[in-house]
Amino acid sequence: MNWTKVPIYRGFIPELYRMTQEAGMQWCGGYPRWMASPRSEPAPASDLDLFPVEKGLEDAFYKQLLELGWELHRETANAYTMKRRKDLPYLTWPKLQVVRAFQSGRTLTYGPLEDILANFDFTVVRIGVSDAENCLADELFAEDEANQPAWKRCAHTSQPSCAAGLRPGLDQGH
Repeated sequence: MNWTKVPIYRGFIPELYRMTQEAGMQWCGGYPRWMASPRSEPAPASDLDLFPVEKGLEDAFYKQLLELGWELHRETANAYTMKRRKDLPYLTWPKLQVVRAFQSGRTLTYGPLEDILANFDFTVVRIGVSDAENCLADELFAEDEANQPAWKRCAHTSQPSCAAGLRPGLDQGH
């Protein structure tokens, strides 16, 4: 895999980033795509996917969010979807998708950022926040994101379309 750093243009939330870094959670997928998109009006992200650096951290972070007043919107075998209460000061924060750590075949949802991103099928969502100013992205990210509709380039085959969509367990709603 070839990765590159791309700058963050919008949507960085320092308090949330600090909190997730301290908890061992990484920002990946659609929200970082929106943050680093070279488009003047990129498609918005519906949530922020958070992946743990090691097993068990996702459950601790889920409990931390509950203690802060976040509410469980939906729980699946693969993720906790958290929504903020309207009376909390986190009004500008996105809905949070806390992905559970698991490995199934070649699918891996925890570990180093590069390993997690390698599981994503589309070049425009193979992106994660690497620091407060940059994202680590697929080398084709900027080109594909700028030339929408880019959702069609499958990262694993370099073909212009990917019939299968996202891998089982990593599709929308986790």
